[in-house]
Amino acid sequence: MRCHYVAIIGVPVGIWDHVRHEGSPSVNIGFDTTIKLSDLLTSLSFILAVVAFLYTHQKDRTTADREQISEARVILTNGLSGLERWGNLAESVFDEAQPNIIVTTEIWAKDGNVIMARDHLWRELNTIFQDVERKILDEKLSSAYIALYRISKDLPMEYRDVLTKLRQLSDETRRATLLDTQRAVLGFDQQKGERVTAQMGDQLREAIESNRMKYHDKFTEITASISARILNGVAKDDQDLLVSIRLQSL
Repeated sequence: MRCHYVAIIGVPVGIWDHVRHEGSPSVNIGFDTTIKLSDLLTSLSFILAVVAFLYTHQKDRTTADREQISEARVILTNGLSGLERWGNLAESVFDEAQPNIIVTTEIWAKDGNVIMARDHLWRELNTIFQDVERKILDEKLSSAYIALYRISKDLPMEYRDVLTKLRQLSDETRRATLLDTQRAVLGFDQQKGERVTAQMGDQLREAIESNRMKYHDKFTEITASISARILNGVAKDDQDLLVSIRLQSL
């Protein structure tokens, strides 16, 4: 191997030349440029291991992101369908009340007793309203906001406020329906002449339909904002939705 002479710092050039010419031991620095196959394989194995780790990490992260996005869409969709289900159950009261109108008018037509007719209708209406409240509880619609905490900070609070207003609306609708149907029935007290069931039936149906429309309009008004917000979240593309989830800004 070729040797390279290197001057020692601090030694005068003349003295160094003298020593070199006199045959004294020389100082030389050499580098072994031989690359062993085992070393190459070790380095290559290390590089491949790092690449594999990074690939696996990125793949796992991508999978986790997709699962998070999918879960968020399910939660949002369930939240929206929960509101729709609540509204459908609440409005079913008015459909289920229809058969009782016939029985109520028949009770009145029999002997003109409007109090007995009113009491029957109220009893049936209260039962229907209670059944709807029980279904809402059984289907856990009143606690649907809890799942939203997994993807948002303030969305579940707004959702809970909406549910509170819907409960208040149900109570108001119940009282209004009872009062309006009572007014319709009692209006036939002391009626002279033939008691026509269709006349009372029409007024009861009108009272019930009026309350249905009022409930529907008020329900739409109460849920409009939260429904639009949820739909906006569902409509986001995957990347935007993921960012919103991480920022808790849905």
